[in-house]
Amino acid sequence: MEPQITGSGGSPHVHGVAWLHNAPDIEKLLSSDDSAELLDAAERITAYVDGLVSTMNPGIPADGNNIINSIPLPKIKPHVCNQQYQGINNLEMDLVDLVATCQRHTRCSTSYCLKRKRGKQECRFGYPKPLQQVTTITTQEGEPVVLTSRNDNLLNAYNPVQLSAWRANVDMQYIVSRNKVIKYVAKYATKSEPRSKGLQEVYSTIMKSIKEDATPLKVVQKLLTSTIGERDFSAQETCHLLLMLPLFRASRDFVVLSLDGSRQVTETFEEDKSVTVDSQLDHYCARPDVPEFREVSLLKFVQKYRIPKKIGSALVPRNKDVIVIPRPYCSPDPQGPQYEQYSKQKLMLHKPFVQLDELLGGCDTYAPAYATFLQSGNVPKSLADDIHRLEMAQAEDQQTVDEEVTIIYIFKQFIFYSFLCILFAGM
Repeated sequence: MEPQITGSGGSPHVHGVAWLHNAPDIEKLLSSDDSAELLDAAERITAYVDGLVSTMNPGIPADGNNIINSIPLPKIKPHVCNQQYQGINNLEMDLVDLVATCQRHTRCSTSYCLKRKRGKQECRFGYPKPLQQVTTITTQEGEPVVLTSRNDNLLNAYNPVQLSAWRANVDMQYIVSRNKVIKYVAKYATKSEPRSKGLQEVYSTIMKSIKEDATPLKVVQKLLTSTIGERDFSAQETCHLLLMLPLFRASRDFVVLSLDGSRQVTETFEEDKSVTVDSQLDHYCARPDVPEFREVSLLKFVQKYRIPKKIGSALVPRNKDVIVIPRPYCSPDPQGPQYEQYSKQKLMLHKPFVQLDELLGGCDTYAPAYATFLQSGNVPKSLADDIHRLEMAQAEDQQTVDEEVTIIYIFKQFIFYSFLCILFAGM
């Protein structure tokens, strides 16, 4: 989960992705070709989603009779969000007030959600949304999408228990597409900070601070520093910093694993001694030759054991596994120029070895060695995408070969019939 404080005057809020234990495997269930199995899978998925996410307003009729007079008004005097959860006696009525106050998209504006599309203004969140009696699964742009039952066309999706405890606006979605998860995480992980000053104001500020004899290069440098290197701090974030509250917390530890042989330089230098520290790769290659470590991969080794300062020291198990970030990054495209290095890295991570030459397995290069490893069947699930990419590349190569064989065959036939024509013409 990633807390964010955005914009000048923005409020703290959280973006997060939750993996749920025993949740149905959407991709597996929806991959069947049998219509009866697909229908059963859809029923299982929708029943599971209905227990988690709701777009039903508990304050209006459940039959979809969305009459404006039946929708409860927001409760702001006293504000429902200020009430302590422990002191609430009627949870059902409290949920009605929370939904009416926090969960309805009651106002659209050009500064927030109204965007011009196909010649007319539309809400970028899709409000108002069509009412729906039951939860269904449909397909949008080739991806499965869950449409939850709805009796309020302006309601944000929520979980009743989470909303009652959080006591502020939430937008909870059940994602059934791997691509949607990737796009969501990448979007907020790479989101840039806003800048509120207008360009003319920035120029004016720069010109006032620049000396008369300043070179054009100096002016451009200052402009870039002001527009790219600075950002706005909201009042809430300023208070957070003044109170020395952490801006980042993580439930996992992260370890960067260098796979190109690079090593960290020591902080102190001693004569006749190495100026670099032994890397995690060095420790892995020098691990004890005992059954516990002999068949462990480099990835599992770094995940599960703390790396000591000196090679040969006792390896201590970590209290919990860490997230390993391999470096440097290489493209996984089998047709790309980095695939040889990518194959080497993947073999280093997942195939036990002591010397790098062992990873080749009799092959001349790492790419065919990695292909053999992927086809061995003894690979982790995390490499499923690599197996798919390799199969697609091999299918394209085979198609190219078949097309070339066909062209050669047609050319030979052409030569043969041309020869016969010349032969008969001369008789």
